[in-house]
Amino acid sequence: MDVTPAPSPGAEDERLTGSMMGDYRDAYSASRKDPDAFRHAAADAVTWSRRPRRGLDAGRAPFYHWFPDGELNTCYTALDRHVDAGHGDRPPCSTTRR
Repeated sequence: MDVTPAPSPGAEDERLTGSMMGDYRDAYSASRKDPDAFRHAAADAVTWSRRPRRGLDAGRAPFYHWFPDGELNTCYTALDRHVDAGHGDRPPCSTTRR
């Protein structure tokens, strides 16, 4: 499977950690100023099987479709990317070993 990797868990992505997501007011302002750029910056934090080219399909409002041409593998997103990042020896979620 061809997978476009997301930043490693804990890695900084300047589009999401700078003024874009660091402060609510800045994020809100950015989302209003350029909604498509804001959506695509947020999408960069996700691992896609097929990266979306469109952030929103509003053709049938109010039935919106977010990232309509993108494709996710939820198993990879939830588990496998953490193993790939070297965290395969850690329990998932907040479970504890006994």
